[in-house]
Amino acid sequence: MRCLSIVGVLCSLVHRWPSLQFGLLQWRQHCRGTLWRPAWSHSDARYQGAIARASALVPSPSRNMRATNRPSSSRAEPRADIDVTVSLQKAILNASNVAEVVDIADCGLAWFDCIHSTTCLYKLRDFAMRGSLTQTAVDDIASCGALRALLEFHENALTKSWLGGKRGDQAIGNSALALGTLSPLMPQVSELSEPLAALATERVLAMQGVVGVRDISNLVYGFAASRQKSSRIDMLFRNAAVALTNQISFANAQDMANAIWAYAMYGLHDARVNSFFAAVATEAPKKSGQFTHQGICITVWGFARMEKRHVGLMTSLGTEVSDMLQKRSYNVGVRGEMVHSLSDIMFAFAQLRVDNQRLLTDIAIAVARHPDMFDTNDVATIFWAFARLDFKCIDAIDVLVARAGELGRQFGNWGLCAMLWAVESLKCADRYPKFSQDLQKGVRRRSLTNEDVERSGLGPMGWADEHS
Repeated sequence: MRCLSIVGVLCSLVHRWPSLQFGLLQWRQHCRGTLWRPAWSHSDARYQGAIARASALVPSPSRNMRATNRPSSSRAEPRADIDVTVSLQKAILNASNVAEVVDIADCGLAWFDCIHSTTCLYKLRDFAMRGSLTQTAVDDIASCGALRALLEFHENALTKSWLGGKRGDQAIGNSALALGTLSPLMPQVSELSEPLAALATERVLAMQGVVGVRDISNLVYGFAASRQKSSRIDMLFRNAAVALTNQISFANAQDMANAIWAYAMYGLHDARVNSFFAAVATEAPKKSGQFTHQGICITVWGFARMEKRHVGLMTSLGTEVSDMLQKRSYNVGVRGEMVHSLSDIMFAFAQLRVDNQRLLTDIAIAVARHPDMFDTNDVATIFWAFARLDFKCIDAIDVLVARAGELGRQFGNWGLCAMLWAVESLKCADRYPKFSQDLQKGVRRRSLTNEDVERSGLGPMGWADEHS
């Protein structure tokens, strides 16, 4: 009888285990709310809000709930577990600050799958891109242990339990994007790069033509942004280039631009990469109307960095930039980031020596009308580009010289040498004698030589202060 009683008690505990788990979770949250305040809590009100959100994730205990050991994908998931995972996902997406994301991960990790951990990292990326993830906040959340647990879970998922299908592919791409943004801020995130590269390569190889262009584009973009390199990542980039080439007709402008930027940043020269660039050079002109000025900027910049000269592509995208400028009547079209895009576009055309008189004229007008919006890199790059393409627009050059005088000694070594080289190449030193003399003094002051000035005419690549 005693044995039967013990068995009965054990059976009852097994049956009630999910309810007990929820109770333990809520008890832990209560203890954390009353006995402990993490270093990353900015205020009691904000912290209590995070705790309330995390507590609300878990539905009331039900006798029908099963243990929270994640069921395998081969059997149906219990309805209660689905409710929990959906609630967790919504809460992560709705988190309003870094503390809430970390708290949800800390409290709900037992119900997580790779989608949840990816969403947490991607949400942290979102905060980082908005400037909310400061170094102080990074230090604070790293000290509480929840971030380490989240990264360990994600690494384990990468190696053992990643989801199949489209959702899994999207999660891989989003993980790479998070890796790219968070790695410079959180060195511990870099530990995900090797297992992520291994899984991504396996998926791309095993599912050629199935893994979407957007997901592959996100993959290479994220790894390039992380600035990490290894033989395994090299292999990923090579195989991704083949997959992108095969699916290039399905790629939109953003996919092509991001992937081109990624390969240019990573700097991998390979026959498969060459084929991908050639495919983009053929496909992009067909979709030139889809490109934003930023998309055009990083596309032509990428071709220039990789020294891929495709005149048809450059002409088509250059015409699109001119149309943008004229459509917006210059006055409303040249603002903020577009200014910097114009200087990068000029760099690309000059670096590859692709002459487009209409584009040069339109950018010269933009410079003349908005000189105060151009910084040192913009001024030096456009001045150098005019000279390299032998485009002598005196009105625009007058404005560039005046703007360079306002910026004074803020120019880097390349910018200083390149402007002196441009003045001499355009044979306008007599028109700007004081400016020319000031440049010569600046070159000597920095112990630069005439050889440096001549070398600057080849472009900014290879200089420590290059414009990138």
